[in-house]
Amino acid sequence: MSEREQHINMPYDSAFKSIIRKCPRLSLFLINEFFFCTGLMDEEYNGTEEIILLDKELSSLISANREEDIRIRVIGKNRRTYHLECQTTPDGSILLRMIIYDSLTAIDEAVFGDSKIVVEIDNSGVLFLRSPGNIQNTLTVEIRAPQGNSLTYEIPVLKMQNYSLDILLKKKLFILLPFVFFNYERQLRRTPENPAIYNQIRDLYDTILQKLQESLADHS
Repeated sequence: MSEREQHINMPYDSAFKSIIRKCPRLSLFLINEFFFCTGLMDEEYNGTEEIILLDKELSSLISANREEDIRIRVIGKNRRTYHLECQTTPDGSILLRMIIYDSLTAIDEAVFGDSKIVVEIDNSGVLFLRSPGNIQNTLTVEIRAPQGNSLTYEIPVLKMQNYSLDILLKKKLFILLPFVFFNYERQLRRTPENPAIYNQIRDLYDTILQKLQESLADHS
């Protein structure tokens, strides 16, 4: 990723990570969307599971000025660890950066024996705030080992353009509400002086505020 692309992505990536750090329980429903709804996990979280944040700074080994990645360990029926990324626009490097980070954390937490080492790769997922039509629903990692062996696994992709406000509220994906304006970006670029679009966005955020207040009242 170029320095300019890093700068453009940074505010949204930082916001995504800040929300998870301050409201980690909201991430459980995002994890459901990444892994349970895609069939990559057989356990659906209900929001009461134990959560441990495992931020680990590996920026010096990956990219200068890179913020800590989000790693979350969830203890429910099983004990699983997740690595979640938010990317403004696909740039061709996200998969490489994710496998580097996942490999380094796996090695750092490896279990060593006299003649064996066990490394556990995180369950990883990436959210694209913008997504061209050629972006698939999964990214694939294939590790080719000696003796003809190989390991292949999928990294699920969520695309913000697929989530209306109704869907976000229904699935309790409150963590994605700050990014819903990306769904209006094309309209703004085509007709930036059209006040009707700004009125739609204003009404949208008024609706979000109302729905959140209602949800808060229901749980008070």
